[in-house]
Amino acid sequence: MREFNPEQHRIEMASALELLDEVMREGSAVERHAAYVGLDVHKETIAIAVAEPGREEPVYRGEIAHR
Repeated sequence: MREFNPEQHRIEMASALELLDEVMREGSAVERHAAYVGLDVHKETIAIAVAEPGREEPVYRGEIAHR
């Protein structure tokens, strides 16, 4: 089992309304893209995978304790 280390991966979350507000304030498009996060929940661990838009395979990022 590979432990997930959040310091190795930049994770940014934003709602559509926050992004629209930022674009309206700055007057230009904000460069961002979507990513799909898969969580496989088990009794003791949660496995994490991330898929970028398109047809690439999801990337397994590791597991965290289910607490």
